[in-house]
Amino acid sequence: MAKTVKPLTNTQVDKAKPLDKPYTLTDGGGLYLHISKAGTKAWRIDYTTPITRKRVTVTLGQYPEITLAAARQMQTDIKYHLANGDDPRDIKRDEECKQLLESKNTFAMVAEEYMSRKTHIAPSTIKNNYRQMKRLNAYLGIMPITDIKPMDVLEACRSAEAQGYIETAVKMRIKVHYVLTITIISNKNIAD
Repeated sequence: MAKTVKPLTNTQVDKAKPLDKPYTLTDGGGLYLHISKAGTKAWRIDYTTPITRKRVTVTLGQYPEITLAAARQMQTDIKYHLANGDDPRDIKRDEECKQLLESKNTFAMVAEEYMSRKTHIAPSTIKNNYRQMKRLNAYLGIMPITDIKPMDVLEACRSAEAQGYIETAVKMRIKVHYVLTITIISNKNIAD
C-alpha cells in the first residue's frame, strides 16, 4: 500500500531551516522541497520517463522564486505531459530552442546581419543606413521577423514623416523590404 503523504503548507516551506545534512520535505506525487546544508531551497520532482522507464529527478526552481502553488502547477503540467506519453524534459528543451531561435530572429538581429554584408558602399552611406536602421529598431527591433506586419512598418515610417523626414521614411521602407526579402530567401533556402 502506498504511503500517504500530508501536503506541505506555505508556513512549513517558509520555516524550513538548513541542517548538518541536506534533507527534503515531501509534498506528494513526486514533488518535494530539497533543503541544502547552505540553506538553499529547491523544488524537485521525481518521475519515470514514458519511453525508457528510467527514474528522473528534475529541479523546477528555487524557493521563494517558485512558490508552493507554482511548483504544484508545474507538477500538474509534468503529469499531463507524462499521461500523453511525452517526456517533459524534451518539451522544455524544444521550447528553449524555439525561444532561442526567435530571439536571434528579431528584426534588429537580421538587419544587423544585412548591414554587415554592405561593405562595398561609401562610409557616408553606411552612416545613413545605420541611422535609418536605428529609427526602425525603435519600432521593430525586438519583434520576431515573422511577426512584422505592414502596419508596423507604416507606423515606423510615419514617425520619420511626422518629423519632416519624408525621404528618410521612404528609405526606411526600402530597408525593411530588403531585410524581409533576405529573410524570405534564407528561409526558402533552408526549406529546399
